Amino acid sequence: MPHSSDEYYVTLEEHFERIQDKDKKLVKDLFKELEEKWFNGYFNDEVKEKIYVTSNLMLEHKMQAMPYFYDYIVTLMVIIDKNYPEKTILNWMSSVDLVIQSLKGRDFHDYLHNSLALFTDQYVFSNKIIQWKANGNWKLEVDSSIRYIFQETDLTCYTKKDSSNIYKTKGIYDPINRTWQGDGGKIDWQRANLNPDEVYANLQRYEIEMKMSKFIADSVELFNYRYFDKPIIGELEEQVLASRRG
Repeated sequence: MPHSSDEYYVTLEEHFERIQDKDKKLVKDLFKELEEKWFNGYFNDEVKEKIYVTSNLMLEHKMQAMPYFYDYIVTLMVIIDKNYPEKTILNWMSSVDLVIQSLKGRDFHDYLHNSLALFTDQYVFSNKIIQWKANGNWKLEVDSSIRYIFQETDLTCYTKKDSSNIYKTKGIYDPINRTWQGDGGKIDWQRANLNPDEVYANLQRYEIEMKMSKFIADSVELFNYRYFDKPIIGELEEQVLASRRG
């Protein structure tokens, strides 16, 4: 696609001409909004330049207008509307390029979906079964990898029938591998009606595959003051149930 504002816009419109009838209203509404923003300073020159680069990468990987270009443009506009710092927006745009080159089309679609969930509602990862939410501040770093870095946060796993919290932890989320490298934090079992001041665990380093609702942590200090005066050191497996038993 051309690296010229007017020419790019015309080429993008042409790219969307070959879509199914069921998508035509969505696309019409998109371009009604996009035209006003494209020609009135909503996208600055640096953002536009990155859009050109990303669009050509998408074409190289044979990504069609629907859903890929549509989802990319919509996601980008939502993120800009959230008033994140420009550096964060530009880093996210760079992360999209890395995802295109590293993953398949479906994974690219999932990355856009999860980006929306993070930028709007703090969900680091979500699908139809599991949601992982981190409520702390974060920064995004991109070079040869993508790193969403949380210095302090509560990390919560939700399923339809259960949830589990890691309090006051920190971690790095890698969306390419869908992993969270965690450091520190506390778990209790209030959902099992256990007093959080009596029964809890302090974590050290741990790793979570975010598409899973469980994780294993080594070298955990488990406190159970109902039975023991001192912590028990060992391995902890935490499982969040997709549905309650019984």
